[in-house]
Amino acid sequence: MEKFGKVYIRGKSGDNLDKLELVKSARFSNLDHKWYDNDGNIHSEYHLNRGKKFTIAFKSSQLDKHGHTVHFQGNIHVPYNLGDILEQDFESVDETEKEDSELVRRYNLISGNITEEKTKQMMEATFLAACYPGCKLRDAKMQRLYNLAFFMFDDHMETFFTGLKLGQLNEFSEIAHKIMYQKLGAIRIDHSSFPNLPESLLDFLKYIQFSEKELSILENGTDRGKYVREATVEYLHATCLETSQEWNENWGKNVDKAQNELRVTASEHGCVLNWHTSWSNDVVSYGKEMQIGRACCNTVYLLHNYRGLSLQDAMQQVLHKIHQCSTLLVETGRMLSELYQDDEMVLRFVNKAKDIAYGNVQYSTLTNRYHEGFCYDCVLEDN
Repeated sequence: MEKFGKVYIRGKSGDNLDKLELVKSARFSNLDHKWYDNDGNIHSEYHLNRGKKFTIAFKSSQLDKHGHTVHFQGNIHVPYNLGDILEQDFESVDETEKEDSELVRRYNLISGNITEEKTKQMMEATFLAACYPGCKLRDAKMQRLYNLAFFMFDDHMETFFTGLKLGQLNEFSEIAHKIMYQKLGAIRIDHSSFPNLPESLLDFLKYIQFSEKELSILENGTDRGKYVREATVEYLHATCLETSQEWNENWGKNVDKAQNELRVTASEHGCVLNWHTSWSNDVVSYGKEMQIGRACCNTVYLLHNYRGLSLQDAMQQVLHKIHQCSTLLVETGRMLSELYQDDEMVLRFVNKAKDIAYGNVQYSTLTNRYHEGFCYDCVLEDN
């Protein structure tokens, strides 16, 4: 999981702000974003620069719409510094993923033919460890249920991206909604009851039943799982829309509609935090989505295929959007904290937004879900 990159400082010398100065013998860890020396100790200059803005520099090679290889390098802006991030439970990732894998296999929710590597990719407890600092993964059971739904459903949809019609997906979404909100845990799910739904979606409805059952146990008469239900149903709805064959047949005519409606829906009503995470994911996952034919709602894809931008310019424009969101997140968070300094709930919201925005970027440097071999460096933005 842990890899090391280089550390640079931008604009430290002279008037050329594009000049990068290498911090000698400093190794940037993608696991905790700290700098280490060659002996494995915290680098002497790390604490001097801790708290300054920095970006994650990366390089990638992608195929454009003409089939030409494009070598790209850019920077993903990190909205908050690591100094305020609590301890992250990366040590428990393997154990947690094994526990979740055994649980869903016990309910026959994962085929025995799926490889261990593919199963591990579905679990992705690394995402939780990055985005939920300060808590132990084994204790974050409600978050884990949603996390399983998020990644497992995404993998289900890859198997038949262009073959489903909106009516089928609407039927699936409605049934999932009833299970999550009307406690229909005993509903019979088979082809005789829902002949229009593919086997893969029927299998996932069984997971929704399992999820609702586990949520009810964890709640123990309370309503603490409400946000998990809401997030799960909203995510399923957005992904169904994204996967609809009818929707994708009209991409060329509906670029603005796609960006304004679909990406906003998938980003939970379009708040700045979710724009930041969605666009960060678009840059990182573009190559994978192109390979499996699922890039149609990717912002990089839309700009490249329907706005006439080169792939290089499209990726850079999305990175610019991420930079704008980073700035807005920081400024908005500071303003809310000052205006509502005595409101514990507002302060908790600001801190959680920071954790998720930072953790999502960090997760992108850790997972092999979207890429293998991406090279990450740290660039300290001194200007």
